[in-house]
This record gives sequence, C-alpha cells and structure tokens, in this order.
Amino acid sequence: MLKKILFFITIILLFGAFFYWRGETFLSEKRELPLSSSSDSTLSFIIDYGDGRLLTFQEGCDASTTAFDILSRVASTNNIPLETKKYEIGTLVERIGDKKNGDGSKYWLYYVNGKTPMVAADKMEVRPGDEVKFSFEKSPF
Repeated sequence: MLKKILFFITIILLFGAFFYWRGETFLSEKRELPLSSSSDSTLSFIIDYGDGRLLTFQEGCDASTTAFDILSRVASTNNIPLETKKYEIGTLVERIGDKKNGDGSKYWLYYVNGKTPMVAADKMEVRPGDEVKFSFEKSPF
C-alpha cells in the first residue's frame, strides 16, 4: 500500500514539475494565438448590431491596448454614441449607437478571437492580428 501511495505522489510531482517548467498553470486563462500572422500592428474590430448591420475596422494597437480602448477610439472617431458604466470589476458597455442593454432582451457582449473573455473589456489586452468583436445579442449567461 505504501508503494502505491509513493508511486502516486511521484506521478503528481512529475506532472507538477513538468507544468512548472513549461511556465503554465491550470488557473490562468491561456492566450490564443492571433487569427492572422500579420506583422503590422493592427487588429480587426467589428461592431455587430444584431440586426444585420455590421461595421468593420482595422485599428492599430500596442502591448497595452485593451478591447475597450479600441471600442472607445472607434466610437469617437466615427461619431458612434457610446455609453458605459464603471464598476469595481471594470467598465460595462451600456449602449453602442442606438442599441442599449436590455432592448429586446439583448446585451452587448464582446469576443476576442471568437471567445468570450472572462474579464471586463477594459481589462482585456489585445494584440496585433487579433479580432475583437462587440455584438448585440441574447446573453448565454
């Protein structure tokens, strides 16, 4: 019985050492590679109003740019009304253009490379080559 326990402890230590050596943890969200291998410093940005209207942009970004930074810049540059509300966990998008959270039981959600990040948009750093999309849709949550 003692040999089995020592065997399992050894296996656990080996797996732990392997993941430590690779610099990965089970608790951190893994960052996906950009959708494109573009060598420039731009990303694709999309606003989907959920009614057939789709706006697309190519926007510049650097190492500290967040998804919310891109949204704010696009809204300002293109005179798109933007309303937000700040909370302790981050900034929540309340309205983009003529679509406001709760209208038709839809809400503004955002995606980076097709996935919903588990942080507020002002906390989600984006990289060149990423695709950032704000979509007005029924929440899956």
